[in-house]
Amino acid sequence: MWPWEHLAFGYVLYSLLARTHPDWRPTTLATGVLVVATQLPDLVDKPLGWVFDVFQSGNALGHSVLVAAPASLLVLVGGIVFGRRDVAVAFVVGYGSHLLGDVLYPLVTRGTVPLAKFLWPVVVIESPTDVGVLPRVEVLFEHFLELLAGPNGWVYLLLELGLLAFAASLWALDGFPLVRPFVRSLRPDRSHS
Repeated sequence: MWPWEHLAFGYVLYSLLARTHPDWRPTTLATGVLVVATQLPDLVDKPLGWVFDVFQSGNALGHSVLVAAPASLLVLVGGIVFGRRDVAVAFVVGYGSHLLGDVLYPLVTRGTVPLAKFLWPVVVIESPTDVGVLPRVEVLFEHFLELLAGPNGWVYLLLELGLLAFAASLWALDGFPLVRPFVRSLRPDRSHS
């Protein structure tokens, strides 16, 4: 999945979950945590694998369920202890939605589920180490364009646009959390007029 797809998918799941609890609303802090958590596996693994050669690929520590499960449990406990369950749930939903998205994307586009990539360090995925970041992104983008140009490209594009539109609609219904304080700060103070 592309970063915007991870973000949209995670926001949809979190916003819908928040609607199941009458006193929850996506707050600025929780939404900010969600945004970071939806990208976290790639923010950890891609630089460490593709730039610094710490891992053999861009799927390792951050994508491992063997790391994600205990990390999520720890964050949930911290959220309960510090009275910020909403923020903890935002992290867990964001992180979990990234991994779930990385399962669903190849299932939808190629009909396969690469479960091994989620089992680091038990299973180590290897990729060429002599390829830089930009050539890797270029190859991924070429695959994306091939998918769009393929016989089911229009279906994928409709699903993509539908996901983005649904996420944007929920974000609007939620009152544009994360940007709401910034927009308020730009409005002129009318109390002095």
